[in-house]
Amino acid sequence: MSYWKSISPFTLAALIMGIGIAGIPLGDTAGKLMFLHTSVDPIFIAWSRYGIGILLV
Repeated sequence: MSYWKSISPFTLAALIMGIGIAGIPLGDTAGKLMFLHTSVDPIFIAWSRYGIGILLV
């Protein structure tokens, strides 16, 4: 735990923002691949992404 205390708040904020920004295109790609290669309903894909986002928050 002491490692995180030595990181600047600005660096930690930038790290969290970068992970969040990277998650958007990764989620889009995963949803598109599920839609193209499986018979998963697009509404289920959209709600799954929403649910995962809620759990992460």
